[in-house]
Amino acid sequence: MNRLFKVVALVGAFVAGIATADACTNFIVTRGASTDGSNMVT
Repeated sequence: MNRLFKVVALVGAFVAGIATADACTNFIVTRGASTDGSNMVT
C-alpha cells in the first residue's frame, strides 16, 4: 500500500509539473519583412 501511494504521488507530481509549464512565443520581423524597413524582436 505504501509503495502504491508513492507511485501515485510521483505520477501526480509529474503531471502537475507538466500542466503548469508556461509557453513562450517570439515574434521576429526582419527589414525585408517589414513595410518600413525596421526590425522587431519581441
